[in-house]
Amino acid sequence: MSEDQHVQPIGGHIQRQHQELQKLVRAIGHLFSHQPEGTSLGNFANEARHALAELRHHLAEHFTQEEDGGYLEEAVARVPRLGTCVAMLEKQHPELLAEIDRVIACAAVQPATAEQRQQIGADFARFARNLLRHEDIENRMLQEGFNDDLGMECDNPLAKDGT
Repeated sequence: MSEDQHVQPIGGHIQRQHQELQKLVRAIGHLFSHQPEGTSLGNFANEARHALAELRHHLAEHFTQEEDGGYLEEAVARVPRLGTCVAMLEKQHPELLAEIDRVIACAAVQPATAEQRQQIGADFARFARNLLRHEDIENRMLQEGFNDDLGMECDNPLAKDGT
C-alpha cells in the first residue's frame, strides 16, 4: 500500500469517529436542554446516565486508538513541528475523561432536582465545548500532517509560524 493509499483510510476512520462523538454530544445536549414536560426525574436521570456512559466509553476507545494507533505519531513524522500539538492533545485525554467522569458522578445522584439537572446540563455543555475544541485542533493538525481535508472546521488553525 502506498503512503497516499494509507492516508485515505486514516482520514476516513478519524472522520467517522469524530462524527460519532459529535452525534452523541448533540444528543446529550438535546437531552439536557429539551426534557419533555411530565418526564419523571428518575427517568431523566437513567437516560442521562446511560447516554453519558455511552459517550464516555466511545471517548475512551477513541483516545486509546489515537494514542496506540500511531497516526498522531505518523503526522509528526511527516511534519515534525506538530509534535508540540500532539503532546498537548494527548495531555488533554485524561483531563477530558476526568471531566466527563465528574458529569457522570453528578448525574448519578438521585433524586436530581430541576436545579441539579440544570447544573449538570451546564457542566456537560462546558465539557462538550472543551471536547469539540480538542477535536477541532486534532482535525486541523491531522489535516496539516497528512495534507488531507477531513471536512471539519477549526476555530484556531495551526499556524506555520507558531502563532
